[in-house]
Amino acid sequence: MNTDCNQFVLGFHPLKQREIRAQFDGGAITSDGGGLLLREVEKRIGILQQFAACFTDYRNADLIEHTVQELVAQRVYGLALGYEDLDLDATDDPLHGKQEGRFFHGYYGHYCYLPLYIFCGEFLLGARLRSSNIDASAGSVEELKRIVAQIRSVWSGVRIVVRGDSGFCREELMAWCEAEGVDYLLGLAKNERLKAEIEKEMGEAKAQHQETGRAARLFKELLYQTRKSWSRARRVVAKAEHLEKGRKPAIRGDLSEYRSMVSAGVVRRTVLCARRHGESDPGATDAVQ
Repeated sequence: MNTDCNQFVLGFHPLKQREIRAQFDGGAITSDGGGLLLREVEKRIGILQQFAACFTDYRNADLIEHTVQELVAQRVYGLALGYEDLDLDATDDPLHGKQEGRFFHGYYGHYCYLPLYIFCGEFLLGARLRSSNIDASAGSVEELKRIVAQIRSVWSGVRIVVRGDSGFCREELMAWCEAEGVDYLLGLAKNERLKAEIEKEMGEAKAQHQETGRAARLFKELLYQTRKSWSRARRVVAKAEHLEKGRKPAIRGDLSEYRSMVSAGVVRRTVLCARRHGESDPGATDAVQ
C-alpha cells in the first residue's frame, strides 16, 4: 500500500528576530532537533518556569550571572537530550542531626557530607563518603587507581579519559594521570593572568558581535603553569565569548594529555561547545586561533 506524505510546516516561537519553523524535507541535518520541541513545550506550558519558582535564591543579586530558571533549564534540557555528566563530581549530602564528621560548608550553606562520585556516562563506578571540611578532589587519586586498574585488567588497551570541573584541577591528580598514561580534561578556574592571555581574542569577539549581532566565540590554545602549585607547564584551551549580555571569558579545560585532540579546532567542536556529536551552536560565530 502506497503512503502519501504531505509536507507541512510547524510554527515555533521566534528567537528574538529569527523565525523558527519545522519542516521535514531537509534530510538528516541534526540529531538535536528535539531541543526545539522541548523549548516549544516550555514556551506554551511554562513547566520549568513554575518549577524554578519553587526555589528561593539566596545569592547576591549583583553577582548573579545566570538566574535560577536558566540553571534549572540547563540541567533539565541536558538530561532530556542525553548530555553526559562530568566523570568526577563532588556534591553535598545535607545533614540534619549530630552525625559524626559533620561540618558546615560555606558554599552549600548547611551542614553536610561531601561525597565523591565517579561516573562513566550513566554508570556509577565509585562513590566515596567524605566529610565536608576537605578539598573537592580529596581521595580522587586513590579511587582512580582502583577503577583504572580494574578496567585495564579486562581491557588492557582501552583509552581512558578523566574529566572534572576546576575543583579537580590539582597537581596530584594531573601528575598521576600523566604517569599512568591516562588522558584528562579538567576545568581551570579563571584568574587575571589567564584572562590577560585572551584579551586580544576578547576584543575580536566583541567586534564580531557588534558587526553581526550574533554571539561570537574565539578559542586560543596556550601553555600555562601556575607560579607554585604545578610542577610543569600544561596545555590549556581558553574561550573568548561575547554575548548580548557582554563579554564572557572562560578557561574551559586543561588538555595537556588529551593527546588525540591535536588542534584547538577539534577541542572546540568536541568539548568546549558542549554539544553532542560535535555540533556547535548554530547561533554563534566560531573561530580558532
